[in-house]
Amino acid sequence: MAIKSGNACVLRGGFRDGDDHYGPGDLALADEHVEHVIVIDAESPCLCLIAMEGRTRPNDWLSRLYQKFRDI
Repeated sequence: MAIKSGNACVLRGGFRDGDDHYGPGDLALADEHVEHVIVIDAESPCLCLIAMEGRTRPNDWLSRLYQKFRDI
């Protein structure tokens, strides 16, 4: 999924985005050039505070279709 720009602050748990790992207190920064491949850590649920600019752009056709109908 791609976004124009956004930040995620990890509050609990953790996740991996490509080669980078983020845990509690970490801030993940992204711009329109970042293609996300996010995998949540198996040990515990991940809770993040996210601030983003623009709309999300799903990669697969089903999500894009859903986005059209839901106007998200």
